[in-house]
Amino acid sequence: VNTARQPALGVWNGRSAPEIWSLESDDPSPEALSPALTSSVYLLHHHLYPKLGLRPEATTDGSTLYRSDPQNLWEEVRHHDIPVGFWLPSMSTEAFASAVDMRLTLPPKSTRFLPKLVSGPVWASHESELG
Repeated sequence: VNTARQPALGVWNGRSAPEIWSLESDDPSPEALSPALTSSVYLLHHHLYPKLGLRPEATTDGSTLYRSDPQNLWEEVRHHDIPVGFWLPSMSTEAFASAVDMRLTLPPKSTRFLPKLVSGPVWASHESELG
């Protein structure tokens, strides 16, 4: 999926052959051309899911399952444990920066990056301006 012309995603229902779907926004506004709004994860959640009849809550109410390992998702679809799998390309740094600049709340799991950053306390002086 990462090597396909973007925005795109991989789709498989376990019965027919897996496919790569090319995605396009149906939003004609100029701001819709931002990297964040043309990212596969944004288009999946905000354009494709509604066309499939999924409510916005489906991303957080347990209707949608997220798998970090593509092989696990493949096996679950292959064994018909779940009806369909969507494989997303990695979010580009431009799309992530654009989402931050636009103050967007990204869909669940779209900010999962590997390798993981080391976590710990954040130190700042009292004079620092945190924005």
